[in-house]
Amino acid sequence: ETVVTGNKRHNSTCDLCKGIGHNKANCAAAKQIGKRLTKTTWKLIQTVLVLDETKSPADVDPCVAKDAIGIQVVGKVSVLNKEVYKANIILRGLSTKDCQPMYFDHDTVARWASEGQSSSHYVFLHGN
Repeated sequence: ETVVTGNKRHNSTCDLCKGIGHNKANCAAAKQIGKRLTKTTWKLIQTVLVLDETKSPADVDPCVAKDAIGIQVVGKVSVLNKEVYKANIILRGLSTKDCQPMYFDHDTVARWASEGQSSSHYVFLHGN
């Protein structure tokens, strides 16, 4: 898509995949990861699949990996009556980090992604 500003023309660049000709709202690569949550769709995070897994507080990561631009939430478990999300780490260029899924409590994810308002940290719901 070409954006016209005054008399100048330039191609838009996607913040997610760095492709040209589309923006993050229309990014096909991002849609393959899952539904990207925004401030208006943030509450959908509560609808993720409950997994039949047992985790302890020691399994919950206190922060999201520094190299992550996103997380792909694949489900949730309960740890001491708190919702904990199981997630894959998404790197620049929308590749998945080669590591085991990580577990984050709701507050950590909400803070990291500013409840869908962040323009540098993204939350995707797998299968949506």
